[in-house]
Amino acid sequence: MRYFLIAIVVIISFSCGTIETKKDSDKEIEKKQKVDVEKKKIRKIEIRKPIYITPKRLTDDSLMGESRKDMKEILKMANTYFDSNRFEEAEKLYKHVLDNYLKTLDSKSSDLQFCYYNIGLIAIKNKDWSGAEKMFLQAYQNLQRKSDKLDAFLLLLESLRKGEKWKRIEESVDEVLSSNPFKLSFTEENEREITLRKAEATIMLGNLEEGLKIVKYKIYQIKKGKQKSDLFYVPEYAMAQYILGKSYSYKFNSIKLEESIESLTEKCSLILEAQQHYINAIKIGIMYWTNASAFEIAKLYTDLYSEMGLRPIPEGLNEEEREIYTCELWKKISGLLRKARKTLKKSMHVAKDLNINNEYTEKSFKMLMEIDNIYNRKEKYCENPLSNVKDKSGENNNYPPKE
Repeated sequence: MRYFLIAIVVIISFSCGTIETKKDSDKEIEKKQKVDVEKKKIRKIEIRKPIYITPKRLTDDSLMGESRKDMKEILKMANTYFDSNRFEEAEKLYKHVLDNYLKTLDSKSSDLQFCYYNIGLIAIKNKDWSGAEKMFLQAYQNLQRKSDKLDAFLLLLESLRKGEKWKRIEESVDEVLSSNPFKLSFTEENEREITLRKAEATIMLGNLEEGLKIVKYKIYQIKKGKQKSDLFYVPEYAMAQYILGKSYSYKFNSIKLEESIESLTEKCSLILEAQQHYINAIKIGIMYWTNASAFEIAKLYTDLYSEMGLRPIPEGLNEEEREIYTCELWKKISGLLRKARKTLKKSMHVAKDLNINNEYTEKSFKMLMEIDNIYNRKEKYCENPLSNVKDKSGENNNYPPKE
Protein backbone atom coordinates (compact mmCIF):
# COMPACT_ATOMS: atom_id res chain seq x y z
CA MET A 1 0.00 0.00 0.00
CA ARG A 2 2.92 2.34 0.78
CA TYR A 3 4.21 1.99 -2.77
CA PHE A 4 0.70 2.48 -4.09
CA LEU A 5 0.46 5.89 -2.40
CA ILE A 6 3.92 6.89 -3.62
CA ALA A 7 2.80 6.11 -7.15
CA ILE A 8 -0.21 8.36 -6.71
CA VAL A 9 2.00 11.31 -5.84
CA VAL A 10 4.40 10.75 -8.74
CA ILE A 11 1.83 10.03 -11.43
CA ILE A 12 -0.77 12.60 -10.45
CA SER A 13 1.78 15.39 -9.98
CA PHE A 14 3.05 14.61 -13.49
CA SER A 15 -0.39 15.01 -15.05
CA CYS A 16 -1.54 18.34 -16.45
CA GLY A 17 -4.86 19.91 -15.55
CA THR A 18 -4.31 23.23 -17.24
CA ILE A 19 -6.40 24.13 -20.24
CA GLU A 20 -4.43 25.99 -22.88
CA THR A 21 -6.23 28.54 -24.99
CA LYS A 22 -5.52 29.87 -28.43
CA LYS A 23 -3.66 33.14 -28.45
CA ASP A 24 -5.85 35.48 -30.37
CA SER A 25 -7.66 38.73 -29.75
CA ASP A 26 -10.57 38.25 -27.33
CA LYS A 27 -12.93 40.15 -29.59
CA GLU A 28 -12.16 37.96 -32.59
CA ILE A 29 -12.63 34.76 -30.58
CA GLU A 30 -15.90 36.02 -29.14
CA LYS A 31 -17.19 37.06 -32.56
CA LYS A 32 -16.47 33.72 -34.22
CA GLN A 33 -17.62 31.61 -31.29
CA LYS A 34 -20.92 33.42 -31.09
CA VAL A 35 -21.57 32.63 -34.73
CA ASP A 36 -21.08 28.90 -34.17
CA VAL A 37 -22.41 28.30 -30.66
CA GLU A 38 -26.03 27.97 -31.68
CA LYS A 39 -25.24 25.89 -34.73
CA LYS A 40 -28.81 24.76 -35.22
CA LYS A 41 -30.84 27.94 -35.54
CA ILE A 42 -34.42 27.92 -34.34
CA ARG A 43 -36.71 27.13 -37.21
CA LYS A 44 -39.83 29.22 -37.03
CA ILE A 45 -42.95 28.34 -38.95
CA GLU A 46 -43.14 30.67 -41.89
CA ILE A 47 -46.59 32.09 -42.52
CA ARG A 48 -46.61 34.03 -45.76
CA LYS A 49 -49.50 36.29 -44.75
CA PRO A 50 -49.28 36.82 -41.00
CA ILE A 51 -52.57 37.46 -39.23
CA TYR A 52 -52.07 39.67 -36.20
CA ILE A 53 -54.23 38.58 -33.31
CA THR A 54 -54.41 39.02 -29.56
CA PRO A 55 -54.01 36.21 -27.01
CA LYS A 56 -57.64 36.74 -25.92
CA ARG A 57 -58.85 35.05 -29.11
CA LEU A 58 -56.91 31.90 -28.22
CA THR A 59 -58.61 30.86 -25.00
CA ASP A 60 -59.03 27.15 -24.32
CA ASP A 61 -62.75 27.39 -25.13
CA SER A 62 -61.97 28.69 -28.61
CA LEU A 63 -59.50 25.97 -29.54
CA MET A 64 -62.00 23.52 -30.96
CA GLY A 65 -63.39 23.39 -34.46
CA GLU A 66 -61.45 26.30 -35.88
CA SER A 67 -61.32 26.97 -39.57
CA ARG A 68 -58.17 26.94 -41.66
CA LYS A 69 -57.86 30.67 -41.09
CA ASP A 70 -58.09 30.16 -37.32
CA MET A 71 -55.34 27.56 -37.54
CA LYS A 72 -53.07 30.13 -39.16
CA GLU A 73 -53.79 32.48 -36.27
CA ILE A 74 -52.94 29.78 -33.75
CA LEU A 75 -49.64 29.10 -35.50
CA LYS A 76 -48.87 32.81 -35.49
CA MET A 77 -49.44 32.97 -31.75
CA ALA A 78 -47.41 29.78 -31.22
CA ASN A 79 -44.49 31.45 -32.98
CA THR A 80 -44.89 34.54 -30.80
CA TYR A 81 -44.82 32.41 -27.67
CA PHE A 82 -41.78 30.54 -28.98
CA ASP A 83 -39.88 33.77 -29.65
CA SER A 84 -40.76 34.98 -26.14
CA ASN A 85 -39.40 31.78 -24.57
CA ARG A 86 -42.89 30.83 -23.44
CA PHE A 87 -42.27 27.29 -24.55
CA GLU A 88 -44.99 25.54 -22.59
CA GLU A 89 -47.66 27.73 -24.20
CA ALA A 90 -46.05 27.41 -27.64
CA GLU A 91 -45.90 23.63 -27.35
CA LYS A 92 -49.56 23.47 -26.40
CA LEU A 93 -50.59 25.35 -29.54
CA TYR A 94 -48.28 23.39 -31.85
CA LYS A 95 -49.64 20.12 -30.52
CA HIS A 96 -53.18 21.40 -30.86
CA VAL A 97 -52.56 22.07 -34.53
CA LEU A 98 -51.16 18.56 -35.01
CA ASP A 99 -54.04 16.97 -33.13
CA ASN A 100 -56.86 18.86 -34.85
CA TYR A 101 -55.75 19.91 -38.32
CA LEU A 102 -54.34 16.85 -39.99
CA LYS A 103 -57.58 16.66 -41.94
CA THR A 104 -58.08 20.41 -42.30
CA LEU A 105 -54.71 20.94 -43.94
CA ASP A 106 -52.84 19.09 -46.60
CA SER A 107 -50.72 16.62 -44.61
CA LYS A 108 -47.70 17.81 -46.59
CA SER A 109 -48.19 21.43 -45.59
CA SER A 110 -44.96 22.98 -44.36
CA ASP A 111 -46.98 24.86 -41.75
CA LEU A 112 -48.14 21.58 -40.27
CA GLN A 113 -44.87 19.70 -40.49
CA PHE A 114 -42.81 22.47 -38.91
CA CYS A 115 -44.85 21.88 -35.77
CA TYR A 116 -42.93 18.63 -35.30
CA TYR A 117 -39.67 20.50 -35.70
CA ASN A 118 -40.49 23.22 -33.18
CA ILE A 119 -41.88 20.77 -30.62
CA GLY A 120 -38.61 18.88 -31.01
CA LEU A 121 -36.64 22.07 -30.24
CA ILE A 122 -38.77 22.60 -27.14
CA ALA A 123 -38.13 19.01 -26.08
CA ILE A 124 -34.37 19.60 -26.40
CA LYS A 125 -34.63 22.70 -24.22
CA ASN A 126 -36.51 20.58 -21.66
CA LYS A 127 -33.90 17.80 -21.97
CA ASP A 128 -36.63 15.42 -23.07
CA TRP A 129 -34.39 13.45 -25.42
CA SER A 130 -36.95 10.75 -26.15
CA GLY A 131 -39.60 13.34 -27.03
CA ALA A 132 -37.11 15.24 -29.20
CA GLU A 133 -36.18 12.03 -31.00
CA LYS A 134 -39.81 11.31 -31.88
CA MET A 135 -40.51 14.83 -33.11
CA PHE A 136 -37.38 15.15 -35.25
CA LEU A 137 -38.01 11.74 -36.77
CA GLN A 138 -41.47 12.95 -37.80
CA ALA A 139 -40.02 16.21 -39.11
CA TYR A 140 -37.33 14.35 -41.05
CA GLN A 141 -39.88 12.05 -42.65
CA ASN A 142 -42.49 14.70 -43.46
CA LEU A 143 -40.77 18.02 -44.21
CA GLN A 144 -40.71 18.80 -47.91
CA ARG A 145 -37.64 20.91 -48.47
CA LYS A 146 -34.49 18.82 -48.49
CA SER A 147 -32.56 21.40 -46.49
CA ASP A 148 -35.22 21.21 -43.79
CA LYS A 149 -35.07 17.41 -43.82
CA LEU A 150 -31.32 17.56 -43.36
CA ASP A 151 -31.62 19.94 -40.41
CA ALA A 152 -34.18 17.65 -38.83
CA PHE A 153 -31.97 14.60 -39.38
CA LEU A 154 -28.96 16.27 -37.76
CA LEU A 155 -31.09 17.21 -34.77
CA LEU A 156 -32.43 13.66 -34.66
CA LEU A 157 -28.86 12.40 -34.35
CA GLU A 158 -28.17 14.94 -31.61
CA SER A 159 -31.27 13.80 -29.70
CA LEU A 160 -30.21 10.17 -30.02
CA ARG A 161 -26.71 11.07 -28.85
CA LYS A 162 -27.96 12.83 -25.75
CA GLY A 163 -30.22 9.88 -25.05
CA GLU A 164 -27.18 7.59 -25.52
CA LYS A 165 -28.98 5.52 -28.13
CA TRP A 166 -25.77 4.57 -29.88
CA LYS A 167 -27.12 1.65 -31.89
CA ARG A 168 -29.91 3.78 -33.32
CA ILE A 169 -27.33 6.36 -34.40
CA GLU A 170 -25.30 3.72 -36.25
CA GLU A 171 -28.38 2.40 -38.01
CA SER A 172 -29.71 5.85 -38.93
CA VAL A 173 -26.39 7.03 -40.34
CA ASP A 174 -25.87 3.81 -42.32
CA GLU A 175 -29.32 4.19 -43.89
CA VAL A 176 -28.81 7.82 -44.87
CA LEU A 177 -25.29 7.40 -46.24
CA SER A 178 -26.00 4.19 -48.12
CA SER A 179 -29.52 4.39 -49.55
CA ASN A 180 -30.27 8.09 -48.84
CA PRO A 181 -34.05 7.51 -49.17
CA PHE A 182 -34.91 11.20 -49.50
CA LYS A 183 -32.05 12.00 -51.89
CA LEU A 184 -30.57 14.61 -49.59
CA SER A 185 -27.63 16.67 -50.75
CA PHE A 186 -24.76 16.71 -48.27
CA THR A 187 -21.97 19.24 -48.15
CA GLU A 188 -18.55 17.98 -47.09
CA GLU A 189 -19.23 19.40 -43.63
CA ASN A 190 -22.59 17.62 -43.42
CA GLU A 191 -21.09 14.28 -44.44
CA ARG A 192 -18.26 14.63 -41.92
CA GLU A 193 -20.58 15.56 -39.08
CA ILE A 194 -22.89 12.63 -39.81
CA THR A 195 -19.99 10.19 -40.15
CA LEU A 196 -18.40 11.41 -36.93
CA ARG A 197 -21.70 10.84 -35.15
CA LYS A 198 -21.50 7.23 -36.21
CA ALA A 199 -17.84 7.01 -35.15
CA GLU A 200 -18.70 8.21 -31.65
CA ALA A 201 -21.57 5.72 -31.43
CA THR A 202 -19.30 2.91 -32.61
CA ILE A 203 -16.74 3.77 -29.93
CA MET A 204 -19.37 3.97 -27.20
CA LEU A 205 -20.63 0.54 -28.25
CA GLY A 206 -17.15 -0.82 -27.54
CA ASN A 207 -15.84 -1.08 -31.11
CA LEU A 208 -12.91 1.24 -30.51
CA GLU A 209 -10.72 0.14 -33.39
CA GLU A 210 -13.45 0.63 -35.99
CA GLY A 211 -14.59 3.95 -34.53
CA LEU A 212 -11.07 5.34 -34.28
CA LYS A 213 -10.36 4.37 -37.86
CA ILE A 214 -13.32 6.50 -38.99
CA VAL A 215 -12.34 9.47 -36.84
CA LYS A 216 -8.70 9.48 -37.91
CA TYR A 217 -9.67 9.29 -41.58
CA LYS A 218 -12.01 12.26 -41.17
CA ILE A 219 -9.26 14.21 -39.43
CA TYR A 220 -6.98 13.42 -42.37
CA GLN A 221 -9.62 14.74 -44.78
CA ILE A 222 -10.19 17.90 -42.74
CA LYS A 223 -6.47 18.69 -42.43
CA LYS A 224 -5.51 17.82 -46.00
CA GLY A 225 -4.12 20.84 -47.80
CA LYS A 226 -4.77 23.21 -44.89
CA GLN A 227 -2.48 25.30 -42.76
CA LYS A 228 -2.73 25.03 -38.99
CA SER A 229 -4.40 28.43 -38.84
CA ASP A 230 -7.13 27.16 -41.21
CA LEU A 231 -8.28 24.63 -38.60
CA PHE A 232 -9.46 27.13 -36.03
CA TYR A 233 -13.24 27.38 -35.67
CA VAL A 234 -13.87 24.22 -37.72
CA PRO A 235 -16.74 22.40 -35.88
CA GLU A 236 -16.09 18.96 -37.39
CA TYR A 237 -12.42 19.13 -36.40
CA ALA A 238 -13.32 20.05 -32.81
CA MET A 239 -15.87 17.23 -32.76
CA ALA A 240 -13.29 14.75 -34.06
CA GLN A 241 -10.77 15.72 -31.36
CA TYR A 242 -13.48 15.45 -28.71
CA ILE A 243 -14.39 11.95 -29.93
CA LEU A 244 -10.73 10.90 -29.80
CA GLY A 245 -10.72 12.08 -26.19
CA LYS A 246 -13.89 10.07 -25.53
CA SER A 247 -12.20 6.92 -26.83
CA TYR A 248 -9.53 7.24 -24.14
CA SER A 249 -12.19 8.05 -21.55
CA TYR A 250 -13.93 4.84 -22.57
CA LYS A 251 -10.71 2.87 -22.05
CA PHE A 252 -10.17 4.61 -18.70
CA ASN A 253 -13.62 3.60 -17.48
CA SER A 254 -13.15 0.01 -18.63
CA ILE A 255 -10.08 -0.53 -16.41
CA LYS A 256 -10.68 -1.50 -12.81
CA LEU A 257 -8.35 0.06 -10.28
CA GLU A 258 -6.52 -2.82 -8.62
CA GLU A 259 -4.02 -2.98 -5.79
CA SER A 260 -1.20 -2.94 -8.29
CA ILE A 261 0.83 0.01 -9.50
CA GLU A 262 0.21 -1.08 -13.09
CA SER A 263 -3.53 -0.39 -13.08
CA LEU A 264 -3.08 3.06 -11.53
CA THR A 265 -0.28 3.90 -13.96
CA GLU A 266 -2.43 2.83 -16.92
CA LYS A 267 -5.43 4.86 -15.80
CA CYS A 268 -3.29 7.96 -15.27
CA SER A 269 -1.69 7.46 -18.67
CA LEU A 270 -5.13 7.29 -20.27
CA ILE A 271 -6.11 10.52 -18.52
CA LEU A 272 -3.13 12.24 -20.09
CA GLU A 273 -3.94 10.85 -23.55
CA ALA A 274 -7.61 11.82 -23.31
CA GLN A 275 -6.78 15.23 -21.90
CA GLN A 276 -4.50 16.06 -24.80
CA HIS A 277 -7.25 15.45 -27.35
CA TYR A 278 -9.79 17.37 -25.27
CA ILE A 279 -7.35 20.30 -25.07
CA ASN A 280 -6.92 20.09 -28.85
CA ALA A 281 -10.70 20.39 -29.18
CA ILE A 282 -10.71 23.38 -26.84
CA LYS A 283 -8.01 25.16 -28.84
CA ILE A 284 -10.13 25.03 -32.00
CA GLY A 285 -12.45 27.62 -30.50
CA ILE A 286 -15.93 26.09 -30.88
CA MET A 287 -17.58 26.93 -27.57
CA TYR A 288 -19.90 23.91 -27.43
CA TRP A 289 -17.00 21.48 -27.80
CA THR A 290 -14.92 23.60 -25.42
CA ASN A 291 -17.55 23.15 -22.70
CA ALA A 292 -17.95 19.46 -23.52
CA SER A 293 -14.20 18.80 -23.46
CA ALA A 294 -13.62 20.72 -20.24
CA PHE A 295 -16.39 18.75 -18.57
CA GLU A 296 -14.92 15.44 -19.74
CA ILE A 297 -11.44 16.38 -18.46
CA ALA A 298 -12.89 17.25 -15.06
CA LYS A 299 -14.91 14.03 -15.03
CA LEU A 300 -11.77 11.95 -15.57
CA TYR A 301 -10.13 13.55 -12.54
CA THR A 302 -13.21 13.25 -10.33
CA ASP A 303 -13.73 9.62 -11.40
CA LEU A 304 -10.15 8.74 -10.49
CA TYR A 305 -10.56 10.56 -7.19
CA SER A 306 -13.70 8.54 -6.44
CA GLU A 307 -11.99 5.26 -7.28
CA MET A 308 -9.02 6.12 -5.08
CA GLY A 309 -11.29 7.21 -2.24
CA LEU A 310 -13.20 3.93 -2.35
CA ARG A 311 -10.09 1.82 -1.91
CA PRO A 312 -10.47 -0.27 1.29
CA ILE A 313 -8.53 0.83 4.35
CA PRO A 314 -5.69 -1.64 5.06
CA GLU A 315 -6.52 -4.25 7.64
CA GLY A 316 -4.82 -4.32 11.03
CA LEU A 317 -4.96 -0.57 11.70
CA ASN A 318 -6.36 0.74 14.96
CA GLU A 319 -8.83 3.64 15.00
CA GLU A 320 -6.16 6.33 15.26
CA GLU A 321 -4.20 4.81 12.40
CA ARG A 322 -7.35 4.53 10.28
CA GLU A 323 -8.06 8.23 10.83
CA ILE A 324 -4.51 9.21 9.93
CA TYR A 325 -4.56 6.93 6.87
CA THR A 326 -7.86 8.42 5.66
CA CYS A 327 -6.57 11.98 5.86
CA GLU A 328 -3.17 11.16 4.39
CA LEU A 329 -4.95 9.59 1.44
CA TRP A 330 -7.07 12.73 1.11
CA LYS A 331 -3.91 14.87 0.95
CA LYS A 332 -2.57 12.66 -1.85
CA ILE A 333 -5.68 12.63 -4.01
CA SER A 334 -7.31 16.01 -3.29
CA GLY A 335 -5.19 17.48 -6.08
CA LEU A 336 -7.40 15.61 -8.52
CA LEU A 337 -10.39 17.64 -7.37
CA ARG A 338 -8.40 20.88 -7.57
CA LYS A 339 -7.47 20.09 -11.18
CA ALA A 340 -11.09 19.28 -12.01
CA ARG A 341 -12.30 22.47 -10.36
CA LYS A 342 -9.75 24.62 -12.20
CA THR A 343 -10.77 23.12 -15.53
CA LEU A 344 -14.48 23.68 -14.90
CA LYS A 345 -14.01 27.24 -13.71
CA LYS A 346 -12.13 28.25 -16.85
CA SER A 347 -14.73 26.74 -19.15
CA MET A 348 -17.65 28.26 -17.24
CA HIS A 349 -15.97 31.68 -17.11
CA VAL A 350 -15.66 31.82 -20.90
CA ALA A 351 -19.23 30.57 -21.35
CA LYS A 352 -20.52 33.21 -18.96
CA ASP A 353 -18.66 35.99 -20.80
CA LEU A 354 -20.26 34.86 -24.06
CA ASN A 355 -23.68 34.38 -22.45
CA ILE A 356 -23.69 30.71 -23.43
CA ASN A 357 -25.70 27.99 -21.75
CA ASN A 358 -25.86 24.36 -22.81
CA GLU A 359 -26.10 20.95 -21.18
CA TYR A 360 -22.35 20.91 -20.52
CA THR A 361 -22.32 24.26 -18.72
CA GLU A 362 -25.16 22.95 -16.57
CA LYS A 363 -23.33 19.68 -15.88
CA SER A 364 -20.17 21.62 -15.11
CA PHE A 365 -21.95 23.83 -12.59
CA LYS A 366 -23.44 20.81 -10.86
CA MET A 367 -20.08 19.03 -10.75
CA LEU A 368 -18.41 22.17 -9.40
CA MET A 369 -20.90 22.33 -6.53
CA GLU A 370 -20.30 18.67 -5.73
CA ILE A 371 -16.52 19.19 -5.74
CA ASP A 372 -16.79 22.18 -3.41
CA ASN A 373 -19.00 20.23 -0.99
CA ILE A 374 -16.58 17.30 -0.91
CA TYR A 375 -13.57 19.54 -0.53
CA ASN A 376 -15.06 21.57 2.32
CA ARG A 377 -16.17 18.48 4.24
CA LYS A 378 -12.88 16.65 3.81
CA GLU A 379 -10.73 19.65 4.68
CA LYS A 380 -12.71 20.31 7.84
CA TYR A 381 -12.63 16.65 8.77
CA CYS A 382 -8.86 16.37 8.34
CA GLU A 383 -7.90 19.55 10.19
CA ASN A 384 -7.33 17.36 13.26
CA PRO A 385 -7.89 13.70 12.33
CA LEU A 386 -7.30 12.31 15.83
CA SER A 387 -10.21 14.36 17.18
CA ASN A 388 -12.49 12.16 15.08
CA VAL A 389 -11.65 9.01 17.05
CA LYS A 390 -14.27 7.69 19.44
CA ASP A 391 -13.81 8.49 23.10
CA LYS A 392 -14.28 5.82 25.73
CA SER A 393 -18.03 6.38 25.84
CA GLY A 394 -18.26 5.82 22.10
CA GLU A 395 -19.26 9.42 21.42
CA ASN A 396 -17.64 12.12 19.29
CA ASN A 397 -17.29 9.76 16.33
CA ASN A 398 -16.97 11.84 13.18
CA TYR A 399 -15.55 9.03 11.03
CA PRO A 400 -15.25 9.80 8.00
CA PRO A 401 -17.75 12.04 6.23
CA LYS A 402 -19.75 10.44 3.44
CA GLU A 403 -19.59 12.00 0.00
